Amino acid sequence: MSAQSQSFLTPQDYLCWERQQETRHEFLDGHVFAMTGVSRAHNVLCLNIASSLHQQLRGKPCEIYANDMRVKVSETGMYTYPDIVAVCGEPRFEDAAVDTLLNPVLIVEVLSESTERHDRGAKFTHYRSLASLREYWLISQTLMPRRTLCATVRQSLAVGGVSRPRRRNRPDQPRCQPPSGRGLRALIDPRQACTLKP
Repeated sequence: MSAQSQSFLTPQDYLCWERQQETRHEFLDGHVFAMTGVSRAHNVLCLNIASSLHQQLRGKPCEIYANDMRVKVSETGMYTYPDIVAVCGEPRFEDAAVDTLLNPVLIVEVLSESTERHDRGAKFTHYRSLASLREYWLISQTLMPRRTLCATVRQSLAVGGVSRPRRRNRPDQPRCQPPSGRGLRALIDPRQACTLKP
């Protein structure tokens, strides 16, 4: 993510401008940040995750969005484009354009060398303030044979149970624990998941 050469914008100015752009940009504190392109591996991984989620949630009151659904973190004013977003129940949008989701329950970010620090740090701090968010997955492109899955868990999702961490951990750092074997976390890597206390 790199800063655009724009003067200070209001959120309304950003949305008006962004909706006319061919590329995506994030927004925070009056500043616009251009989003970098992604690799083939990143695209394939995102598609596989979105497809698995779509299959798992079929027939449930949930929707999955990949790549182009903007999310607003109302509490901090950040607008961003997660790799994958899920909402269960009635989706809420910022306005009639229906392109800025306000109530995601799951956000997935596929990590790359250039974004991992931001996704694990500052972006995670913003996401934690979303009252609706139940899980935040960070998935590595490089760890093999399995991708690493990390999740922030506030409470269980309607589609499956999620166990709470048993020991204390720093609120800003994920720690791995075995998943419950049910629900959304088990879809990607049933052997390893990370949870965080809100």
